[in-house]
This record gives sequence, C-alpha cells and structure tokens, in this order.
Amino acid sequence: MAIDRSLQGRRVRLDSTTDDHTALQRGAEGTVRYYRWSHAWNDDDAAQGTLCVDWDDGSTLALIDGVDAWVLL
Repeated sequence: MAIDRSLQGRRVRLDSTTDDHTALQRGAEGTVRYYRWSHAWNDDDAAQGTLCVDWDDGSTLALIDGVDAWVLL
C-alpha cells in the first residue's frame, strides 16, 4: 500500500457512489485526506486506488477509483 498526499487539502464533490450504506448524496463536498494505492495480488497485480475524504457532514467515506465518481474542485 502506498499513500499519496499530494491532493491533501483539496476540495472534492461527489458525483456518484455505489455504497448503499452512506447518507452522502450527489453534490456532497469534502476535503481530501490522501490517495491510497493498494495491490490486488489476485488480479494480475492490478493497482486499486482509493480517495480518502473527510466529508463536510462528518462522514469519512473513501471513494474507489473506477467505481465511484467525483470531481476535484
């Protein structure tokens, strides 16, 4: 796992998420903590990225690259 803090402090807006357990709606905004890369060793060593966000409503839902959609502001 690798942590990239180059986006730390940037604002982000949620476009969509597949997480059925979150109260976050499209248009929710938050602040990026970091971007995390993880290897899926069972999938031809493909990397999976996760954007870790502190949402304005207090949620800490992380967004999965290629699954969830967001816009950096």
